[in-house]
Amino acid sequence: MAVKKLLRSLCHAAACVVLAALVVAPTLALAQQVAVSAAWVRSTVAGQGAAAAYLELTAREPARLVGASTPLAGATELHQMVMDGGVMKMRPLPFLELPAGKTVVLRPGSYHFMLLELKQVLRAGEQVPLSLRIEGHDKQRFTLDVRAEVRGVAAASSPASGKAATDHAHHMHH
Repeated sequence: MAVKKLLRSLCHAAACVVLAALVVAPTLALAQQVAVSAAWVRSTVAGQGAAAAYLELTAREPARLVGASTPLAGATELHQMVMDGGVMKMRPLPFLELPAGKTVVLRPGSYHFMLLELKQVLRAGEQVPLSLRIEGHDKQRFTLDVRAEVRGVAAASSPASGKAATDHAHHMHH
């Protein structure tokens, strides 16, 4: 009788392991489709309610950047800077295409994230956690967690240091 219970428990445990592998394996495969580098955020001063975030994305297969979030802001929006009648304007984007094998750069004067309703001052040298929402070519969504370095205005104009965006964790969205 005890052997039957033990075997039943082992079978149940094995089934749980197989099920977990079926859920986790696709998540890891999806997350490996997109590489993130050179993530940084512009520093802020007291009373400043918004900051811009920049990074580089390279997708192995076609994908879309569909959003982001951070616990340090009430809202995060994807934007593009465009010239309109000789005036530079910022407009929100619902998503950004990530072509296979090409690096898409979010940088000042172009694509970027706006971190709105900031909950604290962002000081040079700090790290900002960003959760990027990606949609794969198969419409599966997943999240890439990145740490972006906060840079002062002078440092922000220099080339990316490459130190940021090395802390990645991957999560599946249903």
